[in-house]
Amino acid sequence: MALHTRSDSLLTRQQILSAAIVVAVEGGPQVLTIEAVAKEAKMSKGGVLYHFPSKDALVKGMLRFYLQGFWDSLHHHWKADPRREGRWHRAWIRATFDSLRRDHKVENPALFSMIHSNPEHQQFLQRQFMRVQRCLNLDGLDSIQSRFLVSSIAGFRFDKMFRIFWSDKITLDAMEAHCLSVLDGIAIKENVGGRVL
Repeated sequence: MALHTRSDSLLTRQQILSAAIVVAVEGGPQVLTIEAVAKEAKMSKGGVLYHFPSKDALVKGMLRFYLQGFWDSLHHHWKADPRREGRWHRAWIRATFDSLRRDHKVENPALFSMIHSNPEHQQFLQRQFMRVQRCLNLDGLDSIQSRFLVSSIAGFRFDKMFRIFWSDKITLDAMEAHCLSVLDGIAIKENVGGRVL
């Protein structure tokens, strides 16, 4: 009898979550069932239920899996950035645009509606956004200018999701460069003569 390690279990969970994302993206939340995910993951329904005992647990797992990828990207960009001023903002901008380029179908109105219709998922997302805000606050940038930039970039997700003004990779690259340029122009709070400018 083969022993299963913790890493085997994590890999199986990732396989299930990847399959769930494929099912939800291709068919919409209405076809996201344990059976459909098991079929996509090429495993038994019992195997999926062992890791995710309900559809709600599966959706929660998908949300955490997706956001963990974002946090990994954010942390990678933060560590790779030698400049201290504005480092969290630059990392967030780069991670956001990485996500916009990569996750071309994951963010869609049906999935958005499914996640936001559940108060527990809403609270989880709010905690994640507050965590991002705490990181951004560490940069010490002017709060109004920072908020304006962050809100503008966050709006790109809605552009993409609802296909309002969607762009190709070249345009996304140009938008990312422009956002980074705008960030460079945001004033660091300076203490001059005892007052913050």
